[in-house]
Amino acid sequence: MTTQTIDIPGVGVLVAVWTSAGLHRLLLPGIPLQPEWSARKDVAFPNRQKELEGSLRAYFAGRAMDFAGIPLDLAGYTFFQARVFGCVRRLPYGATTTYGEVALELGRAGAARAVGQALRRNRTPLVVPCHRILACRSLGGFGAGLEWKERLLAFEGLHP
Repeated sequence: MTTQTIDIPGVGVLVAVWTSAGLHRLLLPGIPLQPEWSARKDVAFPNRQKELEGSLRAYFAGRAMDFAGIPLDLAGYTFFQARVFGCVRRLPYGATTTYGEVALELGRAGAARAVGQALRRNRTPLVVPCHRILACRSLGGFGAGLEWKERLLAFEGLHP
């Protein structure tokens, strides 16, 4: 694993953790880095790292961004979780949907809670834009806290 720090003025320091398979984790400012994520420096994706940094800087500057070109390390996820992430990655900037609608798109009507649990385990917010998935009557949850979810939605011009 190797780590990449990205300092964005007005936002803070984000940390990307890369493995040979791709982006393993993206930590929003204030989320602590675990020692095992930065113990080895054996992976280098200079082009992908530059792409991620440029995309994050553009996103936080208010430009519509798509992180589809960033490869993900899906190790440790179930098949269902990976399907949920793939579906959510297709949701465009500035759009939202509900956990139930994601479940329907996956052919799993009634599996809104399972979708929520899958997204709860998302290690790569923004790249898998789980902040765009809402509960039917509320914001729902977010691994980095609802304050971050509201902030990310506001960056996209959304104020649910």
